[in-house]
Amino acid sequence: MFAGLVASIGGYAQAPISTIDCRYHIHGIVYDQNRKPVLGAAIYVKELAKGNVTNELGDFTIDDLCIGSYTLICSYVGYETDTAIVSIAAGRLVVEQNFKLQETGIELGEVIITEQKIAPPAMQPQVTLQGIDLDRTRGLTLGESLKEIPGVTTIQTGPSISKPVIHGLHSNRVLVMNNGIRQEGQQWGSEHAPEIDPFIAKKINVVKGAAGVRYGADAIGGVVLLEPASLPFGVGLSGEVNAVASTNNRQGVLSGIVQGGFPKNDAFSWRVQGTAKRAGNSHAPGYYLKNTGVSELNFSSAVGYRKEKFGAEFFYSQFNTKIGIFSGAHIGNRTDFETALASDGPLPEHRSGFSYTIGRPFQDINHYLLKGNAYYLSDKLGKFSLALGHQFNYRAEYDSHKPLGSEFDGPQMRFLLNTYTTDFTWEHKPIKGLLNGMVGINGMYQQNDMQGRFLIPDFTGSNLGIFLVERLIKSRWELEAGARYDVRRLDVDMARIREKSDPSRTFSQVSGTLGATYKFSPSLSTKLNAGMGWRPPSVNELYSDGIHHGEGSYIKGDYTLQDETAYNITANLTYTSPKFQAELDGYHYFYNNYIYQQPEFPGVLTIRGYFPLFVFRQTDANLSGIDLAATYAFSHHFSLRAKYSIVRATSRTTGDPLPFISPDRLQSTLRYHVHHWLGMDNIYISLGNVYVAKQWRLLPNSDYAPPPSAYMLFDAEVGFSVPGVKNMDVGVTVSNLLNTSYRNYLNRFRYYADEVGRNVNFRIKYSF
Repeated sequence: MFAGLVASIGGYAQAPISTIDCRYHIHGIVYDQNRKPVLGAAIYVKELAKGNVTNELGDFTIDDLCIGSYTLICSYVGYETDTAIVSIAAGRLVVEQNFKLQETGIELGEVIITEQKIAPPAMQPQVTLQGIDLDRTRGLTLGESLKEIPGVTTIQTGPSISKPVIHGLHSNRVLVMNNGIRQEGQQWGSEHAPEIDPFIAKKINVVKGAAGVRYGADAIGGVVLLEPASLPFGVGLSGEVNAVASTNNRQGVLSGIVQGGFPKNDAFSWRVQGTAKRAGNSHAPGYYLKNTGVSELNFSSAVGYRKEKFGAEFFYSQFNTKIGIFSGAHIGNRTDFETALASDGPLPEHRSGFSYTIGRPFQDINHYLLKGNAYYLSDKLGKFSLALGHQFNYRAEYDSHKPLGSEFDGPQMRFLLNTYTTDFTWEHKPIKGLLNGMVGINGMYQQNDMQGRFLIPDFTGSNLGIFLVERLIKSRWELEAGARYDVRRLDVDMARIREKSDPSRTFSQVSGTLGATYKFSPSLSTKLNAGMGWRPPSVNELYSDGIHHGEGSYIKGDYTLQDETAYNITANLTYTSPKFQAELDGYHYFYNNYIYQQPEFPGVLTIRGYFPLFVFRQTDANLSGIDLAATYAFSHHFSLRAKYSIVRATSRTTGDPLPFISPDRLQSTLRYHVHHWLGMDNIYISLGNVYVAKQWRLLPNSDYAPPPSAYMLFDAEVGFSVPGVKNMDVGVTVSNLLNTSYRNYLNRFRYYADEVGRNVNFRIKYSF
């Protein structure tokens, strides 16, 4: 019955609901005793350390709330503070809560700022993953965690490596911000996943669309913001433990956080966090994927200091992983390669049973981040913030075989990248309570050293950016305008390939944005944003020339590539009512000098094997698409959520479709939720499926293998709070319920093997 319902509306979601339980809203009006609206009153959600302020009409809205009970505190200088308890239940997406404040004579004491200024909503569409929705993704990679968001998918290299794709764009076009610092590793490779432990984040915010004015040129496609919880100043010991087990690859994950303040000195606080993960070979329907195990050991710590007008925080993290590369992607000769393409699965020598052993080929990666940030509050000028970061990235890549006749057991390629970043911002005080703004300077210096077989040259890079963003809030309108200037220099060392000169490239460009938000009513709002962004070519796009064993390909760059320029427009329409919620995003990019990878024939035969050849090309292009998400609550217990995403990318020069663009995707989830049943609390059951169309927008014979067929997957999930145990939650998810054989167009290893089969994922979370 459920399959029929889903099929009747087109096929839907494999993933669990990503936003239904954390997209509730509290709306209200704050009056004084004369029934006049109060402008600038603060409404604070005690349990979440978040809130908002009222506009000229006394109106406020607090978004992205999960099911549960919350304490709302309403305060304003000269009035008595008011408190209300608000409960959010499934099916009622907007809860109304008004406040009536009474004037009082008060004496102002010390005021401590426990949170940074509440960031205004971006003019671009954005989705937040937090609460129970984030808990459901525990144990997955960052890329896999974000696949539940409309318009977001992943580009994969086998079952263990994935990175986020937003509106068809990825890698150096999508910026990842880890605790306020731009993540800088070897992200230029399609199999170089972000070196981040997702357990660090209490909230993940995805901005879909160009956000380069605030974050720089690499944010031309979008931004992923990983935000940890605020340090618990003045609070005793607390923490959280997450345990995850998976059946398909017999993965085990254990992650924990311990944190606390100092009750006798609430100016200091601290946190320690760690994660351990181990997984063996993944299993496709009918066979194991040889050498696809993963081991991971991560650690982070933070300490903070906070007084009335000054605060500082230091953060340190380590990310250490060893990733096996599917051995079936490394073929000895062209005949075997063509045989593998025509086969239903890996060649016999690349099949094996289950094992935790990680052999050649594999990647060994270590990433270290040290961050220090501080802020100062000026009564007259506003808030000044400074963040300094140092990242060290070590990446070693081991081929499938040692060098012939050699006992050397080290890596065939080793990359050492040092990155230093500086961010300084000034948020001026609101002008007449309406105009908010920020001025900032971003700086970055990088030095990358490569040893072993040549793939990219050694390089140093530097970047300086200056930006200004102003936002006007008036009644139902919000207007935002921003401008930025960047200059980026790249110096490369070509001595290893006997070039006579060491080329230097300097790129500079102005970017800008203009956006507006208008609320027709508390239920209906729209966003419109137009802007111009740009991106200079990265070192791999310019100078790659060699075998990249991590993705089983020969990669060749083009040193004549010019910087990309994109003129973009995005539009969003959101409707919310007690039973129905819908959100529609539309976007269009008008690209000059769009850079992409093009398969070329034949492949390259070397003493290390036969590899498909991919060459970087450039063309003028149009890229556009639509994301649609809708939720309907049949009752307080039953709801259905559907999501649909399409993206189109075409060369304006030739009129041909561009390769490696996400195919159409349609998802749905039917969910039942009840607060109490059989002695258990917060019980939910869901059934879902996802339909992914065939990527038919390709030229004939433009790839080494035709695009895979369309497929539909089903999943099921159940979760509940353990009776008799406070703050313990359990969840079980079954993905690919029917153990369907399929291949993903955005997985480079689709040439050789199917995707992972049925997997049962068990999760336990305990908070104290």
